[in-house]
Amino acid sequence: MEKRQIATAVLAILMASTVATGHAEANGEVKASGEEEKNTIKLSYKLGKGLTIEDLSGDYRLDISGRIQGRFTYNALETAADNNTLAVQRGKIKLGGHVFNKNLKYGFQMDLSTVTGGAAVLDDYYIDWTPYDYFGIQVGQFKVPFLMQFLTSSANQQFVDRALSTGFFNHGRDIGINFHGDIVKDRFKYALFAVNGDRANTINTNQGFMAGTRVEGSFLGKYEYSESDVNDSQEVNFGAGLSYLFHDSLNSTGAMTQSGTIPVGTKASMGTVDAGLKYKGLSIQTAAMITRTHEGADLTNWGYNAQVGYFVVPKHLELAVKQNTTVFSNATANQHEYSGGVNYFIKGHPLKLTADYALVMNNRGLNLNDHRFRTQLQVTF
Repeated sequence: MEKRQIATAVLAILMASTVATGHAEANGEVKASGEEEKNTIKLSYKLGKGLTIEDLSGDYRLDISGRIQGRFTYNALETAADNNTLAVQRGKIKLGGHVFNKNLKYGFQMDLSTVTGGAAVLDDYYIDWTPYDYFGIQVGQFKVPFLMQFLTSSANQQFVDRALSTGFFNHGRDIGINFHGDIVKDRFKYALFAVNGDRANTINTNQGFMAGTRVEGSFLGKYEYSESDVNDSQEVNFGAGLSYLFHDSLNSTGAMTQSGTIPVGTKASMGTVDAGLKYKGLSIQTAAMITRTHEGADLTNWGYNAQVGYFVVPKHLELAVKQNTTVFSNATANQHEYSGGVNYFIKGHPLKLTADYALVMNNRGLNLNDHRFRTQLQVTF
């Protein structure tokens, strides 16, 4: 009897929720019972962007979205046993919006992927005050504005994941401050930042900081951070960026020392120039990166990435190729990746199936050439 009562109560709640939601969709707003008009809120949903909750004044807004990437990887390794794995490569929960007025924005994102062992990892947590288009201050943990391919969300990549060369020169997320703005609205942007230099979720481990700048522009059309011409652009969209940063004391985190070729604690400068083009199903992304040390042995590491895609069935079926190289000045094994991929877009980037094959040379050591096959289903909601 008790179970039946519980089931009945749950059913009643679900029915009430369905009726309320239908009413909200029909009227474009939801009003709490007994509240005055000033407390009325609007609910909306957009595929890939998630659920938006906003008050009628527009001063308060909350966007809620999520992303799941289920991936299968098979590695055929030279002089070693093959391996394969299934993984939830990314499991993102994202909140964003603004409070008090549209100028005070906030962002929060966590990753619940199996890659982290099931532990929740904080990606982003920041506030961003932008009183003018040409000036804003972002404080907290955020993506370091350096490489275009990293600034492009993993949800909007052309291949299953970013290029190997991007991993060596990318600086991920960090904690700090970023002054930014649009000098020309949607055409020319800048960023001037200073961060700990120790990657995400880590306080400063030394007396040094990492500081730098990035400028970028959309010179034809409006180029956005999204690989593949999913929208079948009818005008040329071309954008390019230039970045520079200085690190006072490289730490041992991740790729900061670039495969161990640069000693920990070294002062170094990094730079990149990158560009992207999209037009009628064709897309091209390219980047060149360099690192130069300022003490000890003179070391210069450099790399590049280039990839091209084309929709053989507009907006749905795309073929792509990619090649990237990383050259280390004090190592004998320079690394290369040659890839081919196919993408089937069911509902654009939010719902797509991606597969790629790569020949990876010297990644595990000199003259070790590996083959890698990956396929991934992505759902963004």
